Amino acid sequence: MTASYIYQYDGEMLSNNVMKYFGFLIEKYGFVKLPEYQYVREVHNDFVGNEIIIKLNYEGSLLLEILKPKFDIREILNKQ
Repeated sequence: MTASYIYQYDGEMLSNNVMKYFGFLIEKYGFVKLPEYQYVREVHNDFVGNEIIIKLNYEGSLLLEILKPKFDIREILNKQ
C-alpha cells in the first residue's frame, strides 16, 4: 500500500480537510495556498502571505510550522 493511497481523500490527499479548517487564512488574511505535495510519507500544505509561511505537514498526525523567512516570499509566489 502506498502513502498516496493511505492519505487519499476525494481525489485529493488532504486539501479538502485543510481548506475546511484553515481556509480562513485565505479569506480573512489574504494568504495564498500553494499546491499540495507529498514527500515520502508526509503530505504538505503551505500557505504564504504577510511575510509568513504556514506549513501543515501530515504523517499520521498534524504538525504546524510558522516560518518567518529572511528572503522575500514573493519569489515563492512567482514560482507557483
